[in-house]
Amino acid sequence: MRHARIQYHVTSAEQSGVGDKSISLVTVAQAIHWFDFVRFYAEVKRVLSPNGVIAVWAYGINTVEGADANQIVKDFYARTVGPYWPPERKLVEDGYRTIPFPFVELASPTRTKSPG
Repeated sequence: MRHARIQYHVTSAEQSGVGDKSISLVTVAQAIHWFDFVRFYAEVKRVLSPNGVIAVWAYGINTVEGADANQIVKDFYARTVGPYWPPERKLVEDGYRTIPFPFVELASPTRTKSPG
């Protein structure tokens, strides 16, 4: 359900078409490695309001429980599919720690294992 106080836009990353300093939150989920960093960051700086936030994340490499099963998943990822990954995939594997990021970084919450 859409919230009345939130505007929703789907645009290109590098040319959003929204007003200057009009956005409080820019989010990028599992996609920044495809963007033209220079053009995208210029657009973010243009549209982001004072004290606005850009949040970027990637889900990383899948793991499964059980050492044997996890090894099969790792082998499939690296050996079977690995030769076909585009070079940008390395940025995801690095947890986006190696992308240029011309903004103040905020610490992300630590992940805790849920009980049970």
